[in-house]
Amino acid sequence: MAEKLGNKPATCRKYYVHPCVIEAYTSGALPEVDTDGNAAETDAELSAEELCVLNLIKASARSKPSQAA
Repeated sequence: MAEKLGNKPATCRKYYVHPCVIEAYTSGALPEVDTDGNAAETDAELSAEELCVLNLIKASARSKPSQAA
């Protein structure tokens, strides 16, 4: 991906990939993608892979205390 975007891998990790995805990958905790016929029916819908990442990010946000003061 980095080469395709013309960036170094560290740039892609810092700016294009949510930190919780990298954390889940490095800890071996990436969830399995549910491919039980949940393919997007229109371009406006999320694919099974996108839904998996969205749920991972939402779970990460719920498990961390708010940064707002």
